[in-house]
Amino acid sequence: MRGPDGRTFRPKTQADVNRDGRKTDDILDRKITRMPKIPAAASGGVVGIAEVSSTGGVSFPAGVNQMDYAGVTYGDPYDPYSGTPGASTIAVSSWLTVEGYQLSLTPGWYIPVVTMKAVWDDVNDAPPGFAGPYMNGGYDSAHNDLGCHARVQFGTDGSGGFQQVANYGPTYMVDGTDLHAELRALGGTPAADNNASAALSRVVWNITKLG
Repeated sequence: MRGPDGRTFRPKTQADVNRDGRKTDDILDRKITRMPKIPAAASGGVVGIAEVSSTGGVSFPAGVNQMDYAGVTYGDPYDPYSGTPGASTIAVSSWLTVEGYQLSLTPGWYIPVVTMKAVWDDVNDAPPGFAGPYMNGGYDSAHNDLGCHARVQFGTDGSGGFQQVANYGPTYMVDGTDLHAELRALGGTPAADNNASAALSRVVWNITKLG
C-alpha cells in the first residue's frame, strides 16, 4: 500500500509491537496490575457466643398474672463452642456478667435469643394463654416485643404450660442497661403454682456478640 508521498507501508496489526518494544496486551496488563488496590470493607462479624441457664426460681404462683422474674437465678455464663473452631475470640467474662436475675452486657451490638419454659403438672392449672417471652432491656422498645401464645400440653402425662424461643435480632446495648426475661398470663391466672423445678421450668439465654 502506498501513502500520499509515494512510500510503501504495511498497516500495523494487533500483533505489532509499540515503539518501546512492548505489545499492546502487555501494556494493558501492566496498567491493570499497577492500579491502586482498594482495601476490603471493614467487617466485624461474630466475636463471641455465650449461654446462660437458669438454676431455679422460674416461678409462676397461683392467682398471679406474671412470673416472678426477679426470683430467677442463673449459673455462670459460658461459651458453648469453647474448644471448637467456633469459639469466641473475646472472653465471655469481658462482656457479659450476671447479677441476680439480670444479665449485664458491655455497650455494643448483640443478638439475644431466649428460651423459656413454664411447666405445670396439670396443663389445666396453667393460665389459658401467655404473653412472652419478654426481653426487658436493650436500646429501644422495638426489641422488647413479645408474642401471645395459648397454653399447650407437652406429653401424655398431662403436664403442660408454655415453651417458646424468641430471637430479638440485632440489638444495641448501651451502658447501664440489662436484660431479664418476663412472662405474663393472658385470659386468666394460674389455678396452681407451676412446677418450678430447674429441670422443667427454665430460662436459657444464647447471646451472640457482634464485632
